[in-house]
Amino acid sequence: MNCIEFRRILLTDPGTLDAEFTEHRHHCPDCSDAVERSAHFERCLQEAVNIPVPENLASRILLKQSFESHDERPWWRTGRVYALAASIMLVAGLVFLGFNSQVEQRRLSEEFVALVNGAPYALAPNPRVSSSEISTALEPAGLDLQGDIGDVTFAGRCIVRGKLSGHIVVRGDTAPVTVFLISEQLVTARATIRSDHYSGVVVPQGTGTIAIVSSPGESLENVEALVRSAIRWAPMQDV
Repeated sequence: MNCIEFRRILLTDPGTLDAEFTEHRHHCPDCSDAVERSAHFERCLQEAVNIPVPENLASRILLKQSFESHDERPWWRTGRVYALAASIMLVAGLVFLGFNSQVEQRRLSEEFVALVNGAPYALAPNPRVSSSEISTALEPAGLDLQGDIGDVTFAGRCIVRGKLSGHIVVRGDTAPVTVFLISEQLVTARATIRSDHYSGVVVPQGTGTIAIVSSPGESLENVEALVRSAIRWAPMQDV
């Protein structure tokens, strides 16, 4: 089992007892650290949402309602109670959505960083790849090149969440810029990739997704603009 497959399993089934998964963890310090970070995050998340319910809460609510049913209070007093309850539910919902967003962003970061680390040959200082070579490499993934995307030094394919996807590397100002082109929409809004050694963005593009990853400090805006304008998703062919 390699690091990419290990990270995929960690994201989808962190509690697995698979023998190959366990063996890889014992022999790979980076993946072992990833397991520890994942477990720590899950514990923090559990503690944050595990709010204890006060004892006899249901009985106390019913008792209060029985008293209030005989209390001739103005209607707006009751309205305030409902408004307060609605506000509490709204805040709780926003907190929950915030945690979900953080979890998904963390998973995206780890997934694409693992893909970059799993293909060191793509980051080597290779000669420039021609437009025809890029088109040939991307066509099986249902991608069509219709413009210039910069100084491309690698063009190929990889598997992202079970989908055959485009994988290109563009020469950046200070470091190589890796671009993954996935023919499935993984996000509905712009997300950020952050790790100790990489930063990037994941953005929806039509029915697909563009993920751009490079070293911190490398400008990605120009690469994103070129890729958005030059890449088209064509109907997928049987491969």
